[in-house]
Amino acid sequence: MSAAPSHGQGARPVGGPALGSSLALAPGAGVGPVALYLGLSWTWCIGMFLPALMLRDFGWAGYAVFAVPNVLGAAAMGWVLRSPGQSRAVVAAHGPACAAFTLVTLAYQGLFVGAIVTAEGAAGRPWAALGGIGVCACVLLGARGWRVGAVLVSMVAALLAAALGRWGESEPVRVPDWTLWGRGAGAGEALLLAPASVLGFALCPYLDLTFHRARQSVGSPAKSHAAFALGFVGVFGLMILLSAAYAHLVGLEGQGGAVVAGVPGLVGALLVAYLCAQGALKVVMHAPELGGTLRGMGVGRLAWPALVAAAVLIGLALGAAARAQGPGRWLPFEVVYRLFLSFYALAAPAYVLVAVVPARFGWPTRAPGARQWGAIIAAVAVAAPMYWWGSIEGRSVWMLAGPLVVLAARGLAHPWHRRG
Repeated sequence: MSAAPSHGQGARPVGGPALGSSLALAPGAGVGPVALYLGLSWTWCIGMFLPALMLRDFGWAGYAVFAVPNVLGAAAMGWVLRSPGQSRAVVAAHGPACAAFTLVTLAYQGLFVGAIVTAEGAAGRPWAALGGIGVCACVLLGARGWRVGAVLVSMVAALLAAALGRWGESEPVRVPDWTLWGRGAGAGEALLLAPASVLGFALCPYLDLTFHRARQSVGSPAKSHAAFALGFVGVFGLMILLSAAYAHLVGLEGQGGAVVAGVPGLVGALLVAYLCAQGALKVVMHAPELGGTLRGMGVGRLAWPALVAAAVLIGLALGAAARAQGPGRWLPFEVVYRLFLSFYALAAPAYVLVAVVPARFGWPTRAPGARQWGAIIAAVAVAAPMYWWGSIEGRSVWMLAGPLVVLAARGLAHPWHRRG
């Protein structure tokens, strides 16, 4: 992927000047803060819950199919976008898509938190409220809010890791045999999911406004490489290792199951607090970037907070409804979770591959035209049933076909004879 700097010279920076006023990361920020910002921004309801599903269904091979493309795909953006100007050019051309990506992400996070609060009942809600509201209050601190939230989340994560270790020592059965648990699928079936995993995790970062904020805050390629490598191999890598450590405590009841089920006292309280606090931090980090982008597109000052609130509330309502209704009456939580996940495995990658990746190496990226939109819509329409069969119905072989449709859409939108 390449976006010529010249394309961004006359373009408004990410979200325009209004976004820059948030100064979540000022230009010239150090590698350490940028790495922390990236790692925590990318830890949300996919990184906190999908590892449990992959371990449950496919064992450690499934975890590897999730983790390796995720870490490498996210880190690669620090190499692919060779300058802050290229990042600005991407968002200037694809601001509406980046905004839509963020709104879906906030709704997805709301779904996750809503399911946790509902499933945990009266005992869990105070901890969820303490974690979530405590971090959300950081937004009142302005540009430094995410840093305070990051400290709070890191403290809760460290306490959770320590509590898991102590609780594990006292339990007769600590960690299930992942190779025998769940459907008993082996490494071969897990590998069928690899193309979709690679496609999603390699391409979705280019619609993430916090990634663009990070790339624009570090000027030189060397600092970009260091920040993205440390952020995803280091910070994010530790976060998803924590997800693996508590994976045997979540999602135990299959497609109708609770997010957190049967977790004892202190461990359960810390787990719920961590999941909700990290979810709230995701909102704290993304909302200012979304607001700046929408204001740069001419959306009113009061409209974007309403959109953020609506996205989160819709997600909360879906999560609560999925848990309250249960199997047989409405779509249970895991099905709704996987449907949201398909946005990142199909719709968002299709847009990036067709519209964001330039038609020829060195060309600037441009907003999609009718031909590109037609290819994107066709790809999603044709591949959506394949993702349903593969992800929801468990016929994993279909997860090979879906990415091929997306690749074909790329060829349809950019015929080879036009590249010569």
